[in-house]
Amino acid sequence: MATGLLTVFLQHVSAHLSLQEHSDRDDLYTFFSRMERDPAGFGEFTSAVTSVSLNIPVTHGRMALGARQRLYLYEHRETPQSRSMVLHLVGD
Repeated sequence: MATGLLTVFLQHVSAHLSLQEHSDRDDLYTFFSRMERDPAGFGEFTSAVTSVSLNIPVTHGRMALGARQRLYLYEHRETPQSRSMVLHLVGD
């Protein structure tokens, strides 16, 4: 596919997707740890202020991200989790 739009959808609310430049996982962890008030409900709360889906343009058969942009899945639980994503690509 040469051009189009990629939708990335995370099927969970205790994790989120983020498009960042020069992001460090430890920096994100520190930021969200400061927001934490109720460890049991923190993951569900973050879905109100973060995103579980992103739309990314596709050009020349590749995601049209900036030179230093990266797509991150940030986990809000401390124990390992299985996560599912749905990818939907539309275009020519």
